[in-house]
Amino acid sequence: MIYMLCMIEICWSFGAVLRCLMEGDFKHLFFHFLLTMIGIIILIGFQYLY
Repeated sequence: MIYMLCMIEICWSFGAVLRCLMEGDFKHLFFHFLLTMIGIIILIGFQYLY
């Protein structure tokens, strides 16, 4: 379940990063990039736990 949520969150955040890049919105870019990184870290963490 958490695995699925993380995958959705990573895809959503990555899409937002791409959108920010296209619009040149660098203020929100960092925020979404951070969310993507957190999602990936949680995903890797759960791979090691289970």
